[in-house]
Amino acid sequence: MIEGLLKKNPGTFTYGTVEAVYEALQQVQVRLRTDILIRVQTSLTGSLQAGDTVIVAENDQDQSKFIVQYSRKALPSQGTLLLI
Repeated sequence: MIEGLLKKNPGTFTYGTVEAVYEALQQVQVRLRTDILIRVQTSLTGSLQAGDTVIVAENDQDQSKFIVQYSRKALPSQGTLLLI
């Protein structure tokens, strides 16, 4: 699976900030940029908190979204990520 992720177009990945955690629904609300809020289904609701930084990937087959990486600290800039 990770090999498939690494071959994806950089536009597949988006930085965001967790705004709310809905443990009962197993979802988190993520703010992408300043104007977009999305809900992402995840089993990480016990680990994530509001304010955490996440990288969200989009499944190109069904446009569903999932969290690839999360951190309590700021993640590297998107430009840095693209250089790796």
